[in-house]
Amino acid sequence: MRSPLLETINLDFVKLEIYDEYIVTTVHEGVLFDHKKLDEVHKVFDKYFKHKPFGYISNRVFDYTVNPTSFIYSLQYENLVGTAIVCYNDKSYRNAQFESTLHNCLIEIFHIESKALEWISTQLESFKKKQAYKPGSVQSKLS
Repeated sequence: MRSPLLETINLDFVKLEIYDEYIVTTVHEGVLFDHKKLDEVHKVFDKYFKHKPFGYISNRVFDYTVNPTSFIYSLQYENLVGTAIVCYNDKSYRNAQFESTLHNCLIEIFHIESKALEWISTQLESFKKKQAYKPGSVQSKLS
């Protein structure tokens, strides 16, 4: 189930929907998504999710180009539990499959946004359970 929308941020190349434990991005039609644009998205990650687990849903409604080398230099987020990519056509799906080989994080590809959200919710729950039993974590000291 989708949690309440906290904020919508509209940049010149992307719409970002911020929820309590995840973010949904929709890149605009015809954009060349490169490392500079990725850095802008990462600033939003840092602002809203710097110290808590979160999921990322890339909602690929529109056609745009991703510069694959931008992911080589991308920041890694320990608290990013997973990336779900929602594709609406075969071309987008194939591109997402290729891009997933360039990332060093957990990625799943979907055709339906609600399935992506279910998967992100599962990843968040799994992450929280692992953290609760991590030696030295706040939750393990409370147990």
